[in-house]
Amino acid sequence: MRILLVLGLSVSLLSCHDKSDDAAAATILLSILESESNDTAPTANALSSSGAGRGTLATPGDVDCWSFGAAAGEMVEIGIHGVTLDQATWNAANAVPILSLLGPDGATELARHDLNLWAWGRQDLEVAGLRLSTTGTHFVRVATSTGGAGGAYALTVRRITAPTLQLESEPNDTTAVADPIVPGVVQGLHVDNESDFYALTISMPSIVRLELLTYRNGIQNGDDDYFDPVLRITDGVSILMSNDDTYFYDSAIEYQVGVPQTLFIEVLEAGGTGDAPYLLTVSVSGLDALVGSFAESEPNNTPAEATPVSYGQILEGDLPTGVDVDLFAFEGAAGDLIRVHLHDGDNLEAVNNQVDIQILAADGVSVLPADFDSNGLQTLKTLLTQSGRHYLRATTPSPGAPYTFEIKLLKRSQWESEANDSQFLADSLNTSALGAGLANTDGDVDMWRFTALRDELVTILIYAENPALANRSNGHAELDGHGSTLRPRLRLMSSAGVVVAEVRLPPTPINNTSAESVVHGLATNRLSFVAPATGEYFAIVSAENLPVSSTHYYVIEKK
Repeated sequence: MRILLVLGLSVSLLSCHDKSDDAAAATILLSILESESNDTAPTANALSSSGAGRGTLATPGDVDCWSFGAAAGEMVEIGIHGVTLDQATWNAANAVPILSLLGPDGATELARHDLNLWAWGRQDLEVAGLRLSTTGTHFVRVATSTGGAGGAYALTVRRITAPTLQLESEPNDTTAVADPIVPGVVQGLHVDNESDFYALTISMPSIVRLELLTYRNGIQNGDDDYFDPVLRITDGVSILMSNDDTYFYDSAIEYQVGVPQTLFIEVLEAGGTGDAPYLLTVSVSGLDALVGSFAESEPNNTPAEATPVSYGQILEGDLPTGVDVDLFAFEGAAGDLIRVHLHDGDNLEAVNNQVDIQILAADGVSVLPADFDSNGLQTLKTLLTQSGRHYLRATTPSPGAPYTFEIKLLKRSQWESEANDSQFLADSLNTSALGAGLANTDGDVDMWRFTALRDELVTILIYAENPALANRSNGHAELDGHGSTLRPRLRLMSSAGVVVAEVRLPPTPINNTSAESVVHGLATNRLSFVAPATGEYFAIVSAENLPVSSTHYYVIEKK
């Protein structure tokens, strides 16, 4: 067993990879109310200085246009908060808001969504991270998916730090003419029935991470369909690993190589007729063995012998027999949302056997509830409900199974302080913006307090079970869940005790829409709210599914 040091070849992911894992301090978004008539580019309302506006589409056929200034090369995220802001109205209308991004001439379509072509749930459809090719005043057009009446909405435009891009150079349709690339971000253009190849030179044992961003940006440049991509890694002869869908229809791969070599990355289509630009993020983490005090000495089969490990360390192990057990000990806190990335026979070069991993409680025996997915990323996810020592256990049904793993801390949340079921006893989201709790009795409610300014757009995310229900997406299925069985009901209440906003799951009275988000795809639901006055508000979490259990837990986040 060796503990591995990650060398300095790693490049941060550009796109929306785990965007909802970002716990940085939120920017206060002060929105402005539309002024009619604003249904064309010449009459568009300018977004506020913080990039937010709000309006309503209650009149059949109504269209609202908003404007913002941007320069070629800038990247923007365009958020639409309709179902998540006014779910009851949109649900009754059996509609969702649809946005289109127009260039400075007010007519050229740069990106749009189409609910009839979107293959996922009936939710707010957003632009996750689009690089602009034009300079000047741009326009966002908001309409309903049916052309009939809809509900209230809020619109946001956020700048994303644009990386230095490597540009695709045609022809690159085979490995023989593959574009050479280095870790970073590559911009390419997919054309129907075409593959793009890129050559990546690996100089040492490494973990290679790839992610595509295109489907989440909508139908682009006036095309007739979304681009649904497939991502492959090959050695020039054989396919080493392939992934179709990880972030909605956008693909991602994590693959470990053991020797220096050239890998070929192929971008192709899964189906459909969509042509579109795409961003390919390439990250390479070089691995080198540490020696001396960091080296593990077998056996580590019991909790007393467990090898210590910390969040963020990458460890390498081997299970030489089918009865061998490896145990690793790590310290965690109640409210830690964690993810284990595993490399074994499914995504570790020249290895055929699979490894099973579990997270154990402090007794070294009890298995914590978790979700494991083996697709492009191989991840085990759970939420810690107790503070102290925990264990990772690795086993295999097949002798001779080398593997590596990394335990990542996604979010560190304050654990609720029971009883927090009243305004007076509510826990605060004002300091850390992250909380976690457990619905431990039928009828239990947890309250979380926060302050908001007048006209501020507040976003509350909740991470719990992501059930496969009608009209829902579960677009980050490989990364969500965390072992929770809570189907959350999320409400906002004013200091006067009035419920001012709510999002729910089917089969409640909500059956036609989902309060999910493209931008925050990891969350079970998103609740958006524009504060009518400066003051204190309360997020209320309860269970839709009864009776409750010890796995009715959640994380709540204020953005």
